[in-house]
Amino acid sequence: MEITDKIRELCAQSAKHGKSPIAGLLGYLRCRARYGMGMQRYLAGLEMSDAEFQALKRDALARRQWYRRAYATNRFFKKYGSLRYDRSQRGREKRIRAYRKFYRLGAGCFVGHNVEISQRHCLSGTLTVGSYVNFAENVYIDYSGNVTIADNVMFSDGVHIITHDHDFEHNRKTYMDSGATVQGHLRIAYGAVLGTRAMIMPSCHSIGKCAKIGAGAVVTHDVPDYAVVAGVPARVIRYLDAQDAGGAQ
Repeated sequence: MEITDKIRELCAQSAKHGKSPIAGLLGYLRCRARYGMGMQRYLAGLEMSDAEFQALKRDALARRQWYRRAYATNRFFKKYGSLRYDRSQRGREKRIRAYRKFYRLGAGCFVGHNVEISQRHCLSGTLTVGSYVNFAENVYIDYSGNVTIADNVMFSDGVHIITHDHDFEHNRKTYMDSGATVQGHLRIAYGAVLGTRAMIMPSCHSIGKCAKIGAGAVVTHDVPDYAVVAGVPARVIRYLDAQDAGGAQ
């Protein structure tokens, strides 16, 4: 739709609701400036009740704030995820301090290069990371859902964590019509170790204390305390002795 067509439609909708074209245009510009609301969303809002329109404004404001955070996160990752910080111990320490501050990591955490921690689809999940957590290179953590990582957790190279999913139970033809995304949640308990290129899917909500995830495993269900899991999909292959695994901590 061309700009002139949009303005004509705005004037027509304003007149329909007893407003002058100038009042309608000013109302749209205020919503645009304050909430980042596009013309189509504003026009849809004119057809809603006051309560529904207020809810639309809150949603638009939340989306605007999310995009600002996403932009800041992308800039941060492009800067500090670079290999150039691995040229010296001083550079690595600078990266670690930056990650600690940006993501509020606990004391003693280590962060390798190309560690991406981000959100998707305007979902407002939370991230909580304890102390002495190790993020090796190429780790990816999606905290679109809520992610809690306890102390002394080890992420080996290339670990992927996904905490959102899409509703594919629909009658529409394409992926883009699949409807809203679904938030998950994940808690990783004390002392867990996630092996190289392990993938944690949204259907997994808990990784137990001192659990071990094998390299390349695809974890689709909760992992009990002291369990060793491996495979695709991951299955429990044995349990560790609590004392040997550090269960006294």
